[in-house]
Amino acid sequence: MSAIQRVPFHGLSLSAVLVNGAPCVAIRPICDSLGLNWSGQFRRIQRDAELKASVVVMATVAEDGKRRKMLFLPLDRLNGWLFGVDVARVREELRERMNWYRRECYAVLARHFGLSRPGADLHARLIEAEREEAQSFAVAQACSKGMNRRRVEKSRLSKRIDELRELAQLALPLEGGAA
Repeated sequence: MSAIQRVPFHGLSLSAVLVNGAPCVAIRPICDSLGLNWSGQFRRIQRDAELKASVVVMATVAEDGKRRKMLFLPLDRLNGWLFGVDVARVREELRERMNWYRRECYAVLARHFGLSRPGADLHARLIEAEREEAQSFAVAQACSKGMNRRRVEKSRLSKRIDELRELAQLALPLEGGAA
């Protein structure tokens, strides 16, 4: 095993270590960053036979100088764990961050350890752009339906307003004459 590496990650850092040449990533700092309950995630990893079998536990010195055990998952299992987290159970204000982590974390770590395939980042960006396009289309489609409904309602409402204005003008002289 080698020393823990801090991998820059969009203003944060991920803790990683090479174990027999394979990069492994510390899980608890990710849980803390995402607002996930560490003990719940630890139990979930222990229940999953594949994740449990691949866990690496390493003694580390924490920032406070105390020795602690840190749980690592191999990089190739990281997305299995991240995508296993039920986003609906994450606090609402952290859901977008969770989705962002899912999109970015593996790619950043793979690049750091030289494991990314040429064009993999380009492929991920293409998928993200296609997702954004689909969202944009859905918004535009909803707006278009709203505009069509407005056209139909405008004609009906304009006719009704004109009729009520006419009636109001007819009624005004009667009220004025009665005084």
